[in-house]
Amino acid sequence: MRQRTAAVEKIDARKRFGSFKKEEPKAIRKTKVDSSLKERVLEEWKQFGEWLFIRGGEVKLKDKYTKEEIEKISLMLGDLPPHDSEDYSEDYSDEYFWDIVAGDFISALIKYSPDQDFVLRLAEKVAYVGIWNTKNITVIGDVGDSVGADMESGKIIVKGNAGPQVGEGMKGGEIHIEGEIEGIGSTRGGRIYHKGKLVAGDD
Repeated sequence: MRQRTAAVEKIDARKRFGSFKKEEPKAIRKTKVDSSLKERVLEEWKQFGEWLFIRGGEVKLKDKYTKEEIEKISLMLGDLPPHDSEDYSEDYSDEYFWDIVAGDFISALIKYSPDQDFVLRLAEKVAYVGIWNTKNITVIGDVGDSVGADMESGKIIVKGNAGPQVGEGMKGGEIHIEGEIEGIGSTRGGRIYHKGKLVAGDD
């Protein structure tokens, strides 16, 4: 496990890991996103930063999003800017944390959505996809650190590669990685499969 930084610890009590490097975007099929959805998401992103950075990690969303909207939003993640250091602390606004915040953001949209099954099309590799998950998520693309961290139930399928600490702290559910895995985290329950083979958890 990489050394946690003080700035990450301020976000919330979760375990965080060392530096995350911004990945080069990969070519992926684009979905047209209407301007009204873009405006809603940008406003949501700004407020998400306020809740995450200023109010101690308690997140409240302005709106609830359908599975179709969240699939479109997943293609927009790379367009979301780092939070402005004039509004938040410099530690939090740096691109150093973009991967973490983007993963937390898309996971929060899923958590509060009325739907149960989701498809994410990630042109950017982000960390903590599916944190605290209780639903069913299929990711088309690669994911960064700690996919499925602290998940409680449900299923995450990654049709790509995964970074280190897969399933860190997970309590239940299943994670399926179809590509390569950099490393598996310390789990408390659930199952992790790599290319169809159980690699963590009880059969």
